[in-house]
Amino acid sequence: MIAPRPVRQVRLIAPASPFEPGPFEAGRGLLESMGLELAIDPRIHERAGYLAGGDESRAAQLREALSAAGDVLALCVRGGYGTMRLLPGLAASASSGEAMLWGFSDITALLNVLTRRGRRVVHGPVLTQWGRLDAASLAAVEQLLRSGVPMPLRGTPVRGPTAQGTIVGGNLTLLCALLGTPYAADFNGKLLVLEDTNEPAYRIDRLLTQLRLAGVFQRVAGVALGTFDGVARSDWEHLIDELAETLPCPLVVDLPIGHAERNWPLPFGWPARLDGASGLLRFDGGSE
Repeated sequence: MIAPRPVRQVRLIAPASPFEPGPFEAGRGLLESMGLELAIDPRIHERAGYLAGGDESRAAQLREALSAAGDVLALCVRGGYGTMRLLPGLAASASSGEAMLWGFSDITALLNVLTRRGRRVVHGPVLTQWGRLDAASLAAVEQLLRSGVPMPLRGTPVRGPTAQGTIVGGNLTLLCALLGTPYAADFNGKLLVLEDTNEPAYRIDRLLTQLRLAGVFQRVAGVALGTFDGVARSDWEHLIDELAETLPCPLVVDLPIGHAERNWPLPFGWPARLDGASGLLRFDGGSE
């Protein structure tokens, strides 16, 4: 089991896009209020157009943070774009150290590759999202950081019964972008969690169809959808019905993960159960 541990030190890294100072300071204030030791890599403030510095600088941040001890958390400041560019050089980053990587959105590319290599990762809010999170999300974040124990997540049940497995997934766009590459997620027997932002209904349709045509939905043990903000639910709700009709496994929607105010942490690689009757996603050995 690739389980999180209580965190002693948080190291901030920026492997994707640059960030605005306002959301950064808001997140930093919340992080410091938790009393954890904070280390800020000065390279996070670099800029190279739509990237937070050149590829080598961002890769070095990632490599150095991941090489730290097991009670260190490498927390990504922002998603956006850029982590796919770092994947070919990730082998060295994954081979040493025990630090845990935390992020989501564009960081999806790193999370799934590192999970395949036995590293501890958490699909959780990037620092610049912390100031927009609701109280329940912040409580779930703090519990995982302090105790290493994740809270269960509750969504809306669509199709039963119950499935077991470890979690893969994250941002739908990123997962589809990596299909057909050596860095695609390992979907076999896994619980697939999906979210996205600012994608119109036809693009969500296209991306889900791509996963279906690639045989992904026939290989997973269960599917759970988080939020798809930036588009009216009524515009794409029919896709949930279509998915439920074709899936051979449980389906839960409305999990509190995504780009809006709800984004609870999800440890990848930790055995979990997805209950298609109650809508509950619970981790073995986690909170009740």
